[in-house]
Amino acid sequence: MLFRLPESLQLAAVVGVGPWVPVLLAAHLWTLGGRDSRPLNILGLGGTGALLLAFVLGPAGSVGSATTGAVTQILLASLLLLGGQRNAVVRTLGLMRRDLLGEGLPDGRDALTGLPDRWSVENALAREFRRRPEGLGVAVIELDHMTALATQRGQGFTERLMAHVARVTLGGLRDEDLLGRLNPDQLVVVLRAPDARAARAACERLRVRIASRPLEGVNPTVSIGLAFHGPHEHDSAAALLHAAQDTLRSGEEGWNRVLLGTTGSGSPVGPPLLA
Repeated sequence: MLFRLPESLQLAAVVGVGPWVPVLLAAHLWTLGGRDSRPLNILGLGGTGALLLAFVLGPAGSVGSATTGAVTQILLASLLLLGGQRNAVVRTLGLMRRDLLGEGLPDGRDALTGLPDRWSVENALAREFRRRPEGLGVAVIELDHMTALATQRGQGFTERLMAHVARVTLGGLRDEDLLGRLNPDQLVVVLRAPDARAARAACERLRVRIASRPLEGVNPTVSIGLAFHGPHEHDSAAALLHAAQDTLRSGEEGWNRVLLGTTGSGSPVGPPLLA
């Protein structure tokens, strides 16, 4: 419109389509979520701003023209709308997580990572198990070589590494998944999946994601023990968590692995995934 229409028609055209520009930009956030929509929103705002700048600097442009002012206001309105929408999403997710974990939990957050601690995770897992046990999985994530790293780099580095891995893991989870800190060198993920293979594939993606995010020259690796509650099984929530820990302890395949435990009936559900 800025480059093809005559100057006398530009303002009317901009006013006609202007209200839809913020809506179309916000639609990415509504449909794709905050993380996946960010590149598209940046591209949309940046592209529109670049076109406006090219128009102003061109032979037919003018900083003080009504058309330039209208497009600038549309860009500012779009920016405010996206910022407000993102804040609303973050606030809503925070309320959802708070509702999931409950109110007034004593020491309910881990001081290093800010994640729910073991007590909070166990209570959330028990509630999810009572609600619908089928399709519930528990993955215990243990950092490899923590003792050696503490000796070589110091305790401060291993704490920074744990916080780093927690952030990387959280960035790879869905909104409905729950991540907590189980022990000093272990995280735990409570997730739902259609079957054990899908849960194992999700854990494998987390393992690869963590290994590809170095910290201070160190590429962290993790071993993951997964327990999955399929249909017609009668484990308790605590048994599911213990099964994931036992699977991790019993693994003899080395480091940097995803190990899938046995079902409630004691039947193995498949071999571990290799790195």
